[in-house]
Formats: sequence, structure tokens, C-alpha cells
Amino acid sequence: MTMKKLLLGVLSLAFVLGGVSVARADNDSKDFSKNEREARDVGSTLEVHISNGGKVLVRGAVVTAVNGSTITATTTWGPSVMTWNVTTDGSTKLIRRFGGNSTITEIAIGDFISFQGTLTNGGTSMTVLAKTIKDWSIQKKNATFEGTVASVTGSTFVLTSKNRGNVTVTTTATTEIKKGDVAGVFSDITVGSSVTATGILNNISTTLDASKVVVKIVKPEAMTKEGVVKSIASTTAPTTFVLSSGGIDYTVKVATSTSILTNNWLATSLTNLAVNHNMRVYGVVNADNTIDATVVRDTNL
Repeated sequence: MTMKKLLLGVLSLAFVLGGVSVARADNDSKDFSKNEREARDVGSTLEVHISNGGKVLVRGAVVTAVNGSTITATTTWGPSVMTWNVTTDGSTKLIRRFGGNSTITEIAIGDFISFQGTLTNGGTSMTVLAKTIKDWSIQKKNATFEGTVASVTGSTFVLTSKNRGNVTVTTTATTEIKKGDVAGVFSDITVGSSVTATGILNNISTTLDASKVVVKIVKPEAMTKEGVVKSIASTTAPTTFVLSSGGIDYTVKVATSTSILTNNWLATSLTNLAVNHNMRVYGVVNADNTIDATVVRDTNL
């Protein structure tokens, strides 16, 4: 009697007596079959459990075909093969290896799956209406990465993340993009930007299908710039003057709240400032070389 006939005989007897379990989940065994080793490599075991009520739990089955809403899979121990027709309906839950929701279109031939459900047909080809199906071979999971944009190409960018290195982030028309707390566009994602990207990560290709990208707004810090006044637009605030500092011309924005001081830190008037005076300006230096001045100190006074 072949192993296959023996196994089918065991199954037939089990239905009469009230259930069957065929399993090899002991990871310490040295006598693994090829299918057992491959199932273990993706994180599954190789098991078949059938209760007396026709409830089925199968782990480590290999997908051999996907046709519409039906999956054909096999469990193999050496020369013994069991074929499963796994049918699905609107209530069947499909999940990936790392727990994210999946669809039947993600399941491919050669994938290792686990499923549980109810037998709807007997014979050498077992038909099961699945309640849940887990694909151990789909290397995708929900993930969030934070880091700096290294490059941008089309609707894709490479994010140098803090915890995974370079991650390729793909976006679509449905990807939510924000710049700080407001809505943004893809052009807000530039090289050097600080970005947080959330979506589905392919663990093999390190590609993230982004559902949301947030571009962080980095607020510049206030600092002191020292230089010489080149021109003054007006002596009445709000106004501006040009400060030459370190070979760069800065446009200093003077508001009505800006403190105008002498070298000895005494309050003075804008009318006392003059071209060629030495100035120390404290304020936020913007990317366009403007300074939002908080304090203007004329060291010639």
C-alpha cells in the first residue's frame, strides 16, 4: 500500500471515528521533508487538522493554482500529496505573513499558505470554504519610516531612514501628502527634506507603497549676524536695510517690535542708523537670505 493510499485510508477512517490530525511541527526533528523545510523557512509549519464536524486547519500548503476566488494548494509528506481546493467568499479574511490585510490577487503559485474553514466536499481532492487564509510568502507589512530624502525620480523617492537604511518610497494619486499640518503636493518632497512615510513595505525589495507622506517643516533658529550696513530703505518701521556679512548681503526686516540699540545696549531710534555703520543683528535667518530681526544693535553708536 502506498503512503498516499494509507493517508487517504486514515482520513476516511477519521471521518467515521470523529477527526484526524496529521502534523510535523517539531522544529528539532532532523528528518524534515523538502516541503517541511521550505514551510519552516517562511515561518510556517506543515500540519493538517480535521475535526469530526468537518472543521479544517491546514498550515504550510503550497499554492499550485489561483482561479478567480478559488485557490488550489497541496500539502506534501515525501511521496504523499493531499490536494486542497480552497474556496473563498465575501466573509473570507485574507492576511499577509506580518498581519496586514491582503487580497486573493496577491497570492501567487508557489506561495505557502495556511487556512482554516469547513469541508464542503470529500474525495482525494478536499474542498474547503475558507474562513481565513494567511499567505506566509507575502513579505509585506505596515510600516512607517522617518528620515531624509536622498533622491527624487518621477513619483518615487529614496528615503534614507533611521532604522532601515535606504527605502524606495512609491506614491500614487491616492497618497496623502502633507507639508507640516497642511495639505501638500509631491513637489514639496525635495532632496534633503525631512520626511515621515507610512504604507505597505515589501520586505524583500525594501519598497514602501506609501499611503501617507509628511514633509516636516524645519523652523530656522535665531542667530546673530555681524556686518556693515550697505543701504537703508526707510527710517520708519516697518522697514528693511541691507547688511553685508561674510560676503553675503542679507535683507534685514525691521518690525515695529524690533529693538534698536546702541553699542552699550541703550535704546535708540532708527534715524540714528547710517550706511557703513557696523551692526549686530539677532533674528531668524531665512533660506532667501532675509533676517527677521528681533534686535538691531549699532556698534558705532
